[in-house]
Amino acid sequence: MSHADDLQAVSVDEALIDVTTSVARLTAKHPSNPDPAKEFAEMIRSEVKKATGCEGEMFAQFTAAGN
Repeated sequence: MSHADDLQAVSVDEALIDVTTSVARLTAKHPSNPDPAKEFAEMIRSEVKKATGCEGEMFAQFTAAGN
């Protein structure tokens, strides 16, 4: 996946995707965005639907550096 720093398959239909770098870039471009991780998750969901025709769920968790 082009957006991920790391990808870990959990099951046939679930994965954990580290998008720290991509979300940081989005934050730098749009510093007033209150929830860049959520926006990024929605973008990935949209891309998955376009590529596969399948709906998907995305959950975003933000962890500040050092935590």
